[in-house]
Amino acid sequence: MRVVFQLSRLAYQTGSYRRCHALARGLRQRGHEVTLVVPRAQAGLQPLWQEDHGVSVLTMSGVLPARLRTAGVDPADLVARLLWRLPAEVVVLGSHRPVATVPSFWQTQAPVVYDWTDLMGKDGLGRQRRGLVGRLLAWLDERMERWGVQQASAVMAITPALAERAVALGVPWERVLVLPAGVDRELLAPVPREVARARLRLPRDRPLVLYAGYTTWDLPRVVAVVEQLAQRLPHALIALLSPLPRGLRRRLPRGRGLARVLLREPVSYAEYRWWLAAADVGLAPYPPTPFNYFRFPNRFGDFLAAERPLVTNPTGEAGRLLRAYGAAVLVEDDPLALAMGVEQVLQDPTLAAAVVAGGRALAQERLDWRLLAAELEQFLSRLVA
Repeated sequence: MRVVFQLSRLAYQTGSYRRCHALARGLRQRGHEVTLVVPRAQAGLQPLWQEDHGVSVLTMSGVLPARLRTAGVDPADLVARLLWRLPAEVVVLGSHRPVATVPSFWQTQAPVVYDWTDLMGKDGLGRQRRGLVGRLLAWLDERMERWGVQQASAVMAITPALAERAVALGVPWERVLVLPAGVDRELLAPVPREVARARLRLPRDRPLVLYAGYTTWDLPRVVAVVEQLAQRLPHALIALLSPLPRGLRRRLPRGRGLARVLLREPVSYAEYRWWLAAADVGLAPYPPTPFNYFRFPNRFGDFLAAERPLVTNPTGEAGRLLRAYGAAVLVEDDPLALAMGVEQVLQDPTLAAAVVAGGRALAQERLDWRLLAAELEQFLSRLVA
């Protein structure tokens, strides 16, 4: 099959790209021709081809600032996609924004599969938006998202909750595939901790707690946990690989005797592997908000792939699977509880080993991207038959 993924988020910098790239790589390994279409990271008019681990990636034109290019509304991007007319037997639509939807629905006769990974409208992320602009975005997202789901030939939902929502919008059950976030056991395979520490020039005698994320919605909770960890584990290193707003930066612990906080912007995927390997425990606050209930974060699979113990909250489908396999230390939605969970893992090697073993089983039996790509292949084959 010739499969085209239409995305509106910048390459390498978002979970949606990583998800689609992992699935595309799996389809490519199974003999299919796959192309990812994404916005440019830097403004420019010339579309560019590149290869990313065997997958063809076409970065389109873009003239607006990065924030608007990644919002999927850059007119140069849209025009370029309409002009290219990539041949496809099936299109996977990874966004409800215009640069992805317009060429998918109006330029091709191929079936379109809507990859629904976040609930962006009023019942999901829209609840967390504030101000006039936030309410307007929630209103627009609600309508574009609903329209994209209803216009698609089929829906690939990241959680059963989103699958049920698609059916409620009129999509037949046989046209819905539940496909969670996976585990990249190829690109994020375990690396010895000592090797990773040496590469990153980090001390080997201090425990490292790692948080990584692209979005900012849960960051106030992350900082609150860091405040607790600084008091309970004063000799720990705490690495935050995330865009942290200035107001939250001011809350980070400072002074002698406190844990050392390493603040980094989201790093490249290649470097991210070394941070995962260097960590002793992964921190992933996941409060039970309506938005989180419908999601399945990629970062859970990252720690499973790197075989590092994870501390999080039992929210949604991700929480259910982690609990079923014993693949994480699950605690209540409270900064102190999360900090105590991290402390427990660091002080109890037996617990840490058990969590890693559970994560390994979950990855091998259910969440390996190669298994998920095989499920997607069967689904797409039935769709185009």
